[in-house]
Amino acid sequence: MDKNHINLCLSGQSFRIVTDDDVDYVKQLEKRINSRIESYKKRYPQMSATRCTLLAMLELEDELAREPRKTTRLWMQRFLSCATCRVLIRPPQG
Repeated sequence: MDKNHINLCLSGQSFRIVTDDDVDYVKQLEKRINSRIESYKKRYPQMSATRCTLLAMLELEDELAREPRKTTRLWMQRFLSCATCRVLIRPPQG
């Protein structure tokens, strides 16, 4: 399967990922994540972008935790096996 190189911008931070996933799917994820972050920025304008991002992550994790264990397990297996995850969690090389 061909690798897709995708430019993303999450919470104002731009980066490029390499993934097996469909470009449209990843761009939809980007849009949904940014939407959550923006909702926190609007609710709490005095809060930093970093804190708004962390609250959005906490909200997403809470939603996953409330899912039935089977659904969460399947999602985690997919997440941990995808190329995007390996790129995002790979420690910097230096």
